[in-house]
Amino acid sequence: MVRPGLRRLMLFGLVVALALPVAAQAQDVTPGERFRLAGEVTGVVLDAQLMLVRTVRGEDWRIQVTDETEFRSPSGEVESLEDIEVGMRVAVFGLLTDDGALASTIAITTGEDSPRLQRAAGTISAVRPEVPTFELEGGDGESWTFLVTDEARFVSRQGTIQGVEDLEPGMLAAVVYHDRDQALVALRVVVGHEQDRPRMGIRLRGKVTAISATSITIEDREAESTTFLITDSTRIHKRGGGRIEVGDWAMVAGLMNDQGRPVAVLILAAPSKHDRPERPPVRRDRPQRQPRLEQPTALPD
Repeated sequence: MVRPGLRRLMLFGLVVALALPVAAQAQDVTPGERFRLAGEVTGVVLDAQLMLVRTVRGEDWRIQVTDETEFRSPSGEVESLEDIEVGMRVAVFGLLTDDGALASTIAITTGEDSPRLQRAAGTISAVRPEVPTFELEGGDGESWTFLVTDEARFVSRQGTIQGVEDLEPGMLAAVVYHDRDQALVALRVVVGHEQDRPRMGIRLRGKVTAISATSITIEDREAESTTFLITDSTRIHKRGGGRIEVGDWAMVAGLMNDQGRPVAVLILAAPSKHDRPERPPVRRDRPQRQPRLEQPTALPD
């Protein structure tokens, strides 16, 4: 019997391993094309002039804001990125570039324009493709029944799960959904087996003692050193911009690969003049769920 707290940790690992690659694909772009989206603000990074938005389909977007971005709101209270708060509903219009999504207009909308997203995670207990629905049981005994429509997107390793007919009792799942007409409508279903979850998660803070294109070594406060592999999927952010250098402070989140080596999923760094590493300044003016990592590490075989 797996304890509820441990099961939640296991499910978090599953989401990191499976959901995040697709979240990154939400911004696979064709430069020069225009885009529009609607969703809920999950974070604001003022230093980088970024707004993080989760759409009604559960996709995570990083929206770049410039001095040319126009802000619109019902009473004119939002005039810049500094006025944007986590939890606001927005409609974003802009242009896709090589660097991602560049906002030309950000409009604050009402709750009726963008249904509030909810999330659940647990083990699939029943599947009824003919309805079509499936049931999910959480680690604390809570259960949900989800309706699957054409809106639903399924995420799994190697794309093996394409629809409700591919689900099986006993699978682990994380679901993004909203309540419509007293039915829980699934928008994104992240699915995997027990063996799909990573065996270990790692988070380490300390000073950078070595850095290359393929690895980074961190020395913690106990003078213990750990070397993480860097891959094309590793997300790297340094406060103030520039390259990470020996002597910088850094926080590294990663996973163990099949060979038992730490692989960096996310690296947040600050110049050595700062007394400790810190995350980018995300506004948290109201309670929120933690946004998922923007880009994961593809674990080598």
